[in-house]
Amino acid sequence: MAKKLFLALGLLVASSHADVTYSCRKSTDAALSNNKGDLQATFSRDWALSEAKRAGVTPNTSGYPRVTVPSTQLDFTATCANETVYEYPLFADGKTSYPSSDALLVHILPHYRVYYNAEIDLCGIGMFSGPNSTGVPHLCNENST
Repeated sequence: MAKKLFLALGLLVASSHADVTYSCRKSTDAALSNNKGDLQATFSRDWALSEAKRAGVTPNTSGYPRVTVPSTQLDFTATCANETVYEYPLFADGKTSYPSSDALLVHILPHYRVYYNAEIDLCGIGMFSGPNSTGVPHLCNENST
């Protein structure tokens, strides 16, 4: 278990923080909406949230972040129910940041997205079912570590 240390009222206090990962799998159903096929990518919640914080909520020249429309495949948690949800691209390597200011990079738009609200609370991590970020997006599975 990872330890996170912080200073509270002049005392050193330890708290535990375990990162969570999300497994993104290819869809296997006709509607391309499930997350049950071959593993495509795994993301750390902490890294995805750091990307969301870096992106913020104001679109820049890349067009991201942008507001997303919840659907049956994007059934966001109670944290994000009835809230505006933003999406920002994630690369499959879980390390490379999407360039926030280069509109020319739309042609290499990754399949994966971090979804979050205005307070930068995680709503989910998802992927598109088709090539070039097309098709039906679906949420990836959360894995506790």
